[in-house]
Amino acid sequence: MAYVLFAVCGVFLLGFTAIVCFHDASNSIAVPVRARALTPKIALGLNAFFNVLGLAVGALTFSSSTFLWLDIPHDSIGLAVLTSSLLTVILWELITWWRRVPSSSTNALFGAIVGALWATQHVGLGDHASITARPLIDVILPLVIAPLAAFTLAWILVIPLVNLFQHAGPDGIHRQSRFVLTLSASAISLGHGIYFGHRVMIIAAMMFLSIGQPLSQVQAMWCCLLLGVMMVIGCLLGSWRISHTIADRLVRIDPFRGAIAQGVTAVLIFLTGSVAKDPFSSSHLAASAVLGAGSNQRFHAVRPHMAARLVMMWAVTLPISAVGSAIFFLALSPLL
Repeated sequence: MAYVLFAVCGVFLLGFTAIVCFHDASNSIAVPVRARALTPKIALGLNAFFNVLGLAVGALTFSSSTFLWLDIPHDSIGLAVLTSSLLTVILWELITWWRRVPSSSTNALFGAIVGALWATQHVGLGDHASITARPLIDVILPLVIAPLAAFTLAWILVIPLVNLFQHAGPDGIHRQSRFVLTLSASAISLGHGIYFGHRVMIIAAMMFLSIGQPLSQVQAMWCCLLLGVMMVIGCLLGSWRISHTIADRLVRIDPFRGAIAQGVTAVLIFLTGSVAKDPFSSSHLAASAVLGAGSNQRFHAVRPHMAARLVMMWAVTLPISAVGSAIFFLALSPLL
């Protein structure tokens, strides 16, 4: 049964990789395309290239001994937890894509793992020590604080930068803003690829540990290659439904403020993911920064009902994912 679960989990991991990259492409391409800094095709190409480059960096720097926030059993029960969690995230990503809402795969995955681990305890297959308060705090707090920081920082930075460039001509401002948008889009994609690369490689390592085979260098290379192919497919498809929400339906933003928002997003991705080593949601950071920069304008650019809908979807992601994953695990539990 363990090998069957391993195969199913592997398929779900490949699907998870493609769908998350498809869903998250809007984080880096929405504003640059809206501001005409990049054409759609070039934006998607840059997004795919830097995500795959980030995956390679992430694969080289991840540690196979690292846990995915919580202690997941290294046996068939752990495979069932991962399978249930990945399936839940895939479905949630598709639902939020259909609803045109940028959502957090990090939130969804964490909630799904918590739900599946709770289900293991409910049917007597898990240890009550698997879920403790410390990991919950260590994961949830950064995921809440980072979007607030992105909104606040983007809003504040508009003021001095507008004053700094108030005497510059609009053509020069737009040209420089589009250049910054191109650089920041590449940086966002690279940061997303590195962090996401760590995540998927850790899941792959856990899968191999669950069948008693620690991930070897050759296996890691093949995993990276397969995941890279799925990442390219997802990135090149691009979620234009969500891009339209970020750059148009949520807030009307000019290239100058768009460059500020994208710059803030890129900086926070590297600060939280690479320096502080905290979990983050690139979707939350990108949307919050756009809201922050866009709300600091003389005219009413933000659509409050859309912003409220966004926050509501973010709030329900974790509990819905936990419930969904618990249900999937309970359905699998008779086979374990």
